[in-house]
Amino acid sequence: MSTEAVYMAPNAAPKCPFDQPLVNPYERPNSRESSESTVLDILGEDKVELLVERFYHYNLTDRKTRLFFQGVNIERLQRMQTTFLIHLLGGKQMNMTRMRAAHKRLLDLNDSHFDAMLKNLTKAGKDLGISSELRERILAAAETTRDDVLGRNSAHEVAQQRRR
Repeated sequence: MSTEAVYMAPNAAPKCPFDQPLVNPYERPNSRESSESTVLDILGEDKVELLVERFYHYNLTDRKTRLFFQGVNIERLQRMQTTFLIHLLGGKQMNMTRMRAAHKRLLDLNDSHFDAMLKNLTKAGKDLGISSELRERILAAAETTRDDVLGRNSAHEVAQQRRR
């Protein structure tokens, strides 16, 4: 993923993606799709649900990711992932505290696993005919979660700790 996919206004403080729905401060403002529209507005919840189903198909068959899903209720996990992705792409707010705690406690993920999952998300988007521009926007939004998913302090948490 190129760093050009991430856009931030000059002198803008980084925002935690979990504090508000993504009316995406990380998107390029000159995109062909309306810059006022979220990815969710463009795709709709049904397409996001299909994207998550396809994403899990790849995660369950990928040698780098499949071990994380052994003994897991995949249907429940897909529902939770769909809710999370809808939130991340501009939908309903959700409390991220439990998700962060679960990832820290349950998973031994590292950057190579996260990269493999991004690759699987890309494949799922291609399978569904999602444009490359929208796939880039989805990946940019997903990338903002890397530190939280991997149980590291996010830039937002570090900034809050410095203020104390």
